[in-house]
Amino acid sequence: MSITGLGAIAKCGRLDATTIEFTNQSLHLAAADIAAAGALPNKGFHFLAPSANPTAFTVPDGARKGDIVEFLHRSGGNVANITPSDLHGAINAIALTGGAYVKLIWSGTQWFLIGRCGDGAALGTAVASYPVLS
Repeated sequence: MSITGLGAIAKCGRLDATTIEFTNQSLHLAAADIAAAGALPNKGFHFLAPSANPTAFTVPDGARKGDIVEFLHRSGGNVANITPSDLHGAINAIALTGGAYVKLIWSGTQWFLIGRCGDGAALGTAVASYPVLS
């Protein structure tokens, strides 16, 4: 059953909610890979396929506190250099290569890195193919 089919009041176990709001996350996948350099969306899940090596991307401020954005570099050797508007901590940029993934959340003033992975195996204290943070 879809959420719209639940009516004005949704009851499930101990949950009694009169309002269900999905404002901070996109619930769909973009159909096309993002290939051209420039500004990336500031929420939702997006596939990257950089057209050049490297390709420079930016992420603007989130629209609302709690906005989550995720990027997956589908494949290929071209590097996607992502520079969020204001990334928390000592990190200024994120470099993704084929198979790498990154997840950010907007705090209202800064982006926080809350997840990343790659397609490589762990090597000692480093993980191969993880996004490079600099």
